[in-house]
Amino acid sequence: MLIQLRTFTLEKGHVDTFVEKMREPHPVDAFDGMMERTILSFTRKKSEDEVVMMLRWRSKEDWMNWERSDVHLAGHREKKEKPSFIKLVEVKMYEAETMYSR
Repeated sequence: MLIQLRTFTLEKGHVDTFVEKMREPHPVDAFDGMMERTILSFTRKKSEDEVVMMLRWRSKEDWMNWERSDVHLAGHREKKEKPSFIKLVEVKMYEAETMYSR
């Protein structure tokens, strides 16, 4: 399993707007190998907020297929302006093994 974490550092007070946008259906949701897309928010800092989008993939190969897919590449070709309240975006990938599950 592969887990991708996209961490968005936001100006204080923009979590609700950002999370609402992230809740919208996305082509990745129906892509083969996509297991789960979860949104986490943290608002306890005084100076900024944080939203983490966790994407769980069945395998690294499934994620690589998404990265090379026409729908993914087309999305990057569309020049969308990043909201000004996003201060930083970090992306990390983790190989994961399930040790316990109910």
